[in-house]
Amino acid sequence: MKYFLVFVFVMFSFSVNADIIRKQVAANRTAKLNVYSYYVPETCGSAELPKVSFVKKPEHGVVRFVQSRSALPSSAGKCAGKVTNDLIMYYSPDKDFRGTDKVVTKFRMYTSGRVISGGNTYEIEIK
Repeated sequence: MKYFLVFVFVMFSFSVNADIIRKQVAANRTAKLNVYSYYVPETCGSAELPKVSFVKKPEHGVVRFVQSRSALPSSAGKCAGKVTNDLIMYYSPDKDFRGTDKVVTKFRMYTSGRVISGGNTYEIEIK
């Protein structure tokens, strides 16, 4: 039975490829790096917020996550306007720092009977 459960878990899991996201941030300012927002199209309900962790933390700033709610855009079809849960990722560079910084994250969430996992690399230029 133990092996069957592992097989079922793997069979219903899939990964989202890692992306490189390039951002410019003004020195001494906080900027939004990403918004994690997922919904279930069949029910228009919010999916569980992902668990985000760091593979590499920034060397010249800090990242914080804030939970929020927002309405789905018109591209969401029948779900447009429905309010969902979001997880917003903000980056604040160290005081007076100018240059580049890098953050690598991974995330994992469970929704609609499957596990979604992936990650992102953020290349941040502070001007």
